[in-house]
Amino acid sequence: MEQTQPDPEPLRRGAAARLAAAGHLPDPRWQRVAEVFPREEFVPGVWVPYASPPPGAAPPRAADPATGGGTADIAADTAADAPRVWTYLDGTDPAHRAAWLHEVYSGTPLVVRLAAAAPHGADTVTGDVEIATVSVTRYLAALHALGLAPGQRVLELGLGAGIGAGMIAAYLNGPVPSAPAVVAVEIDPHLAASTTTRLDRHRYRVEIHVADALAPDLATRLGAVPDHCSGMPRADEHGDARPEFDRIIATFPVPEPPAEWLSLLAPGGRLVAFAGEHGDVVVHERAANGAPAPAAAR
Repeated sequence: MEQTQPDPEPLRRGAAARLAAAGHLPDPRWQRVAEVFPREEFVPGVWVPYASPPPGAAPPRAADPATGGGTADIAADTAADAPRVWTYLDGTDPAHRAAWLHEVYSGTPLVVRLAAAAPHGADTVTGDVEIATVSVTRYLAALHALGLAPGQRVLELGLGAGIGAGMIAAYLNGPVPSAPAVVAVEIDPHLAASTTTRLDRHRYRVEIHVADALAPDLATRLGAVPDHCSGMPRADEHGDARPEFDRIIATFPVPEPPAEWLSLLAPGGRLVAFAGEHGDVVVHERAANGAPAPAAAR
């Protein structure tokens, strides 16, 4: 007898409703994006702490009242408790699908890659977190701090799984045939290629450059032909000699945004980053006359 597979749409809408009720979606436009954006399409599988869950069951995790999901910050927990034992939830496996969807819409950081993974048991490994998404509530705070408006050009530093870039593209112009409003940087060429495929499948228009976001020549790299373009033909012409962006968001924490990032802001532009030990959302602005403004925490 064929097993009935769970529908992600009710989970998606339920997660958006809980986030809105908890005050994390004050912008109705972001709430609409949260209600329809297919997060599950961008994370085909996730690593979760091993706790012997039965097949198909949601892994036991402490509830987050804002999202209905798991721990507040699995990446931080993992760093503190390493080495950890992990098991993989494969979204294409019918036996894993319910638990995988629960994890995707839990609101917690999703661990998509482990470093130095070593076999531990029949279905488990030990390893450190290498790539994980930002928790939904923290990332929504950063997205709202951007103050996006149609017509702006946005740079995302750290493309990762593509959830952030896809959501920003959806907010600005949706999956429609128009010029890309989102440019993203990703250091891992394989991750950049696979994420492009997923963005392209939903026609989210993102220009992707394979580069180190912390490199001192980042502006030069961004002025070259992009390595990938989703939702449109690849560009053949060269980009701007010195690109500027109305909004910049960094998806990984830094003690202080590099000067190279700030130099990429257009007059009146805004940079949002995660800073400090707890990844607080910090905003840097450039005045309309081009002068930098003091950083402000959000």
